[in-house]
Parts: sequence; structure tokens; C-alpha cells
Amino acid sequence: AYSTERAVLVTGDEESIKRAREMIQDLVTGQARAGQLGTSSKPSLTIQIPETCVGAVIGKRAETLKNLQALSGCRIFVE
Repeated sequence: AYSTERAVLVTGDEESIKRAREMIQDLVTGQARAGQLGTSSKPSLTIQIPETCVGAVIGKRAETLKNLQALSGCRIFVE
């Protein structure tokens, strides 16, 4: 079965993960309003986001993804 969501793996310390999750959810919520709908020993969280929002999380030349990582202190992988 084809899924309309993609997994986003966020790794880092708990506070960084919380920040990254909030930032990603804000991006996804903004996309939804616009109608566009790793393996590590560190703590991690996998967030399911709509396939149509993947571009907003990654951004042009991965700039949004790089900024999310820099601001949150997490490593973020879009699967």
C-alpha cells in the first residue's frame, strides 16, 4: 500500500528534539494551511509528515533542513 506520509527521523538530546519537532510541525501546519499539503545511540523521534510537505521541510538546496538542524541542535533525516 502506498503511504501519503514520509518519516522524518530527528536525533539529538531531548530538548533539541523537542525544538526540532515544533519547528517541523510549524512548517507542516503552514503548508497544510496553504493547501499544499539513522541509527544512533542518542534519543530520537520519528515524525510522520504528509508527502506534500516534504519539500517545505527540506527547502531549496536543503537550506530549510540545514537551518532546522542548526537552530534545533538535532540531526534530521527525511526518509
